[in-house]
Amino acid sequence: MNINFQNQNTLYKRTKVMLPLVFGIASIIFFSAPFVGSAFIGLVCGIAGFIMALVSHRKGFVGGVLKIGFACTIVGLALALIYMVVWFTMGYSISNELIWGI
Repeated sequence: MNINFQNQNTLYKRTKVMLPLVFGIASIIFFSAPFVGSAFIGLVCGIAGFIMALVSHRKGFVGGVLKIGFACTIVGLALALIYMVVWFTMGYSISNELIWGI
């Protein structure tokens, strides 16, 4: 059985570069999803993408896809954090007022 290690190394590099992009897009999508807890899932995906982008950059991987993935994770993290802060400050009190009349 002949295994080509060069192709496996290329696949490993592509995966390390593409994962931050996938997590960044997922964080943006989950931020805007209309179900409860989606902003938290977006926050988790954003943090995972941010960590993957930093690890890939420190290992010497460069390229446009990595930069775009890093930008997507930053945008997803910012949106999810803003949404969660607004929900905890305004949305929680509005939902209590609508549900309980307090």
